[in-house]
Amino acid sequence: MKKSITHEKLARTAFLRFVVFFSTLIPCFPGIAGIVCAASEKPVESSWQGSATGSFTVNGKTVNLKYAYAMEEQDAFDEKETVISVLLTTEPLSKDVFNTEKLYFAVDKSKPSIIYSVDKTGKTNHETILHPGIEGGGIQRSGITSGVLTFKTKAAKSVVGAVAVNSSKPSFQDFKYAVKVSFKAPLMQGQKKAPTLNASTGTSLPDDGGEPGKSLREYISAIHKDDLDTIKKIGPDGARKASAAELKQAVEIFKSLYPKNLKIIRGFIKEDVATLYVSSSDEDGVSYGAIGMKNKKGFWGVDIQKWSDKPFD
Repeated sequence: MKKSITHEKLARTAFLRFVVFFSTLIPCFPGIAGIVCAASEKPVESSWQGSATGSFTVNGKTVNLKYAYAMEEQDAFDEKETVISVLLTTEPLSKDVFNTEKLYFAVDKSKPSIIYSVDKTGKTNHETILHPGIEGGGIQRSGITSGVLTFKTKAAKSVVGAVAVNSSKPSFQDFKYAVKVSFKAPLMQGQKKAPTLNASTGTSLPDDGGEPGKSLREYISAIHKDDLDTIKKIGPDGARKASAAELKQAVEIFKSLYPKNLKIIRGFIKEDVATLYVSSSDEDGVSYGAIGMKNKKGFWGVDIQKWSDKPFD
């Protein structure tokens, strides 16, 4: 592992490649043969669902957008900050899929849709496009985006805004991408990741990490055995919603993040969350990690990770 690995960098190399990389592997949308795909019913607004008016086009294929969903969630690059993500779709989604930490995890990949995230400064820092005009079905970008989401109004419980993309030149690789859509949606709150515990905020775990430690070792073993079922069970939210093909690609990334020689140094627990402090070594030296764990319906699962070339206090 490289030295000076921060949570933000890991998010770029692992979290987004694992969680958001799903869109680069999305299969073609079944049953979509025409130029225009649209839901015929009028959007019904609710406590989680809003409405959208407009469309997006890729390589001449236009998709009408009718439903809008918004969520305030932790920033993938800085857990102390939040972003607001907006998902616009052709068809409605059920309420239960939004019981998640990221709006992306609620996506139904069989339905054309777009997602944009805006940080606290108002900058659009992420976009995901799921569209039959894209080879493979979808694509994502972080940091630099083609589309821009602007909020007309932003309140504690709702947002109103628009998304626009100038299609005068190719926006992604060699294809043209255009968006012109307005929306209004209630603002949901994403689930929070487990806080990082220490001696002053949690109770010490046994030297082996107790039950959270047992789950972490099982998770690491599953990664190196390519045991996708166990990875889905113990891994982060994205793992449980990934296809086998998506997860196989993610496993190759995880093998570098969770080496076989990873050792638990100490751990702390508080109610249904725990933090395991770990270390590992390679030719570049020693790396230290703080792995957040959550008790998820009777078992401990991996939730968040931080890494450094120096021990955590």
